[in-house]
Amino acid sequence: MINIKTYLKNISTKLVLSLCFFSFALHAQTISKTEKHTPLKIVSNHIYEEFIKNPKKAQEQAINDIKSNNTTLLLASGIAPVSISSDTDFEKKYNLSFYEYGCTPPEFKVILAYNNVMFDHMLKLYGTKWITEIREDIAGFKNWKENLQTTLKSDTTLKRDK
Repeated sequence: MINIKTYLKNISTKLVLSLCFFSFALHAQTISKTEKHTPLKIVSNHIYEEFIKNPKKAQEQAINDIKSNNTTLLLASGIAPVSISSDTDFEKKYNLSFYEYGCTPPEFKVILAYNNVMFDHMLKLYGTKWITEIREDIAGFKNWKENLQTTLKSDTTLKRDK
C-alpha cells in the first residue's frame, strides 16, 4: 500500500524542481529576446561569490555598473518569475535593465544594497517621475520609496520632476 504522505512529498518535490527548471528556461528566453541584458558584468567567480554574500560589494558593483552605463534593477520573484508587458518600455525609457534571479537569488540584503544604489542614481538622473511608472515589486523599492517620502518632506533641494 502507498503511503499518501510520502507520495505527496515526492510529487511536490518533483513539481518544485520542474517549475524551477521551467522558470530558468523562460528566463533564458526572455534574456535572449531583449536588446540590453548584460547586468552585473562579473569577471570571475570569485567576484561573483563576494557580490552574492556581501552588501558592500554589491554597492560597489552597482556603482561600477552605473559608471559603465549598465543600470540594472534586480528582481527576485521566486520560483515563478513575473514578467510585465510594460517592463520593456520602462527599460528603454530609462536606459536600464531588469534582471530576474528566479528561484536562485543572492541574499536579500545583497539585492537591497545593490538596488538602493540604483534607485538613488535614478532619482538623481530623472527626478521622481519614474517612481510612478516602475514596478512596485522591485526588491527594496517600497522601503526606499517610504524613506524618500520622509526625506522629501524635509529636503526641498531634491528634484521632483525632470
